[in-house]
Amino acid sequence: MQFFEEYVEVDDDRRDDMIDFLVTQVEKTGLFAPVLFFLETGTPLSFVFSQLMYGGAPFADVILQNGQHTLQDYAQIFEDRKNLYLLIEALEKRQEEFIEQQEKDKLRRKRQKQKEREEREKLGEETGLKKWLKFPRKK
Repeated sequence: MQFFEEYVEVDDDRRDDMIDFLVTQVEKTGLFAPVLFFLETGTPLSFVFSQLMYGGAPFADVILQNGQHTLQDYAQIFEDRKNLYLLIEALEKRQEEFIEQQEKDKLRRKRQKQKEREEREKLGEETGLKKWLKFPRKK
């Protein structure tokens, strides 16, 4: 029975996949600011955190078991600050895209509400009920 797995270096393609997976998970929750804050402040201690991840890997693998990436793989990534900076850059880029998309959606909803309001007012003018009906106006 083997207690320790052989150390296998994570290649660049797998590293990029793992970083993309992490960014996608953060995007699903929308917690860009706290994650970026934690990563920026924890950068000097990234090596220490990665070593702690190695220590907790056997216990976490039992809980996580997602099959794609193990905690040891993530620990390997966080050993090197270059990878941590790549993760931070990817998060910042996705955050900008996320905010831009939210602004577009907000503008689209605003235009839709304006269009609906104009249609209601037009319907009131055509039927002659405008003076009897009070249409709600949003401020």
